[in-house]
Amino acid sequence: MPRRPQHVISICIVGDAMTVAEVESGPFGARTRDRGTIDGISEAHDEEFRQILGNLPQRARLVLTCSSGVCAIRPIPLGVQSWRAAEEEVTHSVARLLPLSPDDAMLGLVERVAPQRAVAHDSDATAQGYLVGVRRSVVEALVERIESISGRSVTTVLSPHMAMMGLGLQHVERATLIDTPAPGVMMAHHFEWGQPVELDLPWAPDASDAAALAGTHVRSLPNGDGRTPPGAEPITALELAIGAAIACSSDFGRFIPLTGRRARSLPRWLLPASLTAAAVALIMVAGSVENSRYERAAVEVRRQLADLEAQAKAVQQSRARFATLSSRMKDGVAPTVSAWRPVMPDLVEARRTIPEDGFLYRIRLSSDRVTLNGESQRAASVLRAMEDSTRFADARQGNPPIAIEERGTETFDVTALLEPEEEGGVE
Repeated sequence: MPRRPQHVISICIVGDAMTVAEVESGPFGARTRDRGTIDGISEAHDEEFRQILGNLPQRARLVLTCSSGVCAIRPIPLGVQSWRAAEEEVTHSVARLLPLSPDDAMLGLVERVAPQRAVAHDSDATAQGYLVGVRRSVVEALVERIESISGRSVTTVLSPHMAMMGLGLQHVERATLIDTPAPGVMMAHHFEWGQPVELDLPWAPDASDAAALAGTHVRSLPNGDGRTPPGAEPITALELAIGAAIACSSDFGRFIPLTGRRARSLPRWLLPASLTAAAVALIMVAGSVENSRYERAAVEVRRQLADLEAQAKAVQQSRARFATLSSRMKDGVAPTVSAWRPVMPDLVEARRTIPEDGFLYRIRLSSDRVTLNGESQRAASVLRAMEDSTRFADARQGNPPIAIEERGTETFDVTALLEPEEEGGVE
């Protein structure tokens, strides 16, 4: 629950969008306000920032939650209490743990709990956590802009994994949050009673996962494109921003922010032996944890390569079938198609042979001839017009004309051959 009243301006980055929430929290609850969202912050003008970051409350502090796409995370044999002793060593060797350089790394930690004891915090002798890092140069560029426009300092920087602690999952026995840090990549974060059990596991749901997810509350973090995995309840950027503010002012989870004030006050006393114990634990276990992570990654890469090889083989087979069909079309269909002649000029010319006082019942056009059926005052005039046309030849009367006394017309049935097309087509 919240430890003390706090006033927080929580800034949440999702993709290239920024959502700002104002949260006043205390022992009896929280009051929130949506201050607005900027889409496309990389190209936004300062005035857009001022509209949602101007006139901030005097005592409010600024909390920034990074986008998951810029965060790197891996398991580490450290908890919140042992972090202070090991922080310097971890920072010095971060290049072997995360794709970050020591001089450009902002590091934090999320403490995990073992299943079935998610509501109790055991000692650091058995606790484990997740090391979270971001590039300092990327975050500070945005922090500097926020601070210059708001006139306030950003006191705390969080990753989404830390903000999840304030999403109100403490009343849910099991919850799975689906994250999409990059297009086509989905990661799962598993919680029990609001506490992280496993973070950053590959997520590729299929039919076999239905039983494993039975009774699990599945939600998806905001990812910038608005898409939600099937069966997951979406979490908005505003909800995540509010969750970050609550996580910073409550005891719902144990974590070390990427910078600024810690989310949970640490004891000021630590036995000197804890320094040595933490360093030894890091040296002994880090190698095995790293190898385990690499082995998992290698298995996943081999599986993906096998899928790609199967897909490549299918593509090659499709290309071979396409080449065969193309050859058949070229050898068989193309000569036939090339012999076709335009239809519209013949239809237009046939219509011209009908006098103004006549009309058509039907016109039939085949590959070599045309037949006209209809009425005219003189059926012979239609036959004569067909004979005079340069597009038709050998015009002949079919059925003899029949007089239609009530209209003063005669029926005509005339058939003519089509003259061959001149080379180059019809103009």
